[in-house]
Amino acid sequence: MKHRISKKTLSQMPQEVADSIKVIGDNYGIKSFNFKSVAAGFGIYHAEGGKYTYIYGKDTMKLEMVSENSLGASGVRHEIGARVKIPSGTTVIEVLYYNGFYMNVYNAGDLALTSGK
Repeated sequence: MKHRISKKTLSQMPQEVADSIKVIGDNYGIKSFNFKSVAAGFGIYHAEGGKYTYIYGKDTMKLEMVSENSLGASGVRHEIGARVKIPSGTTVIEVLYYNGFYMNVYNAGDLALTSGK
């Protein structure tokens, strides 16, 4: 479901997630995002040129898929085309470009938003 980046919507989220969505939206000129609540183990497909922010509690990891052999970290498989399974309690913010930047937010847990666009 599509949601506006607004105080009302962001107030329903954990602070770390709300802050990241606001900053990313401001940086890329994004006014709304697609929100999807998913089951633990859901696979996030890493697309070339995609920017990903993983938030688990107060821990945050960011990566950008810039070429075929990008590595997220030593010993971690994050190449283009990989499906990274996210654990329960994780929120993933994905920014892609198709005729303009857009944002998808995936939450593997019990986060539910009530203010649709």
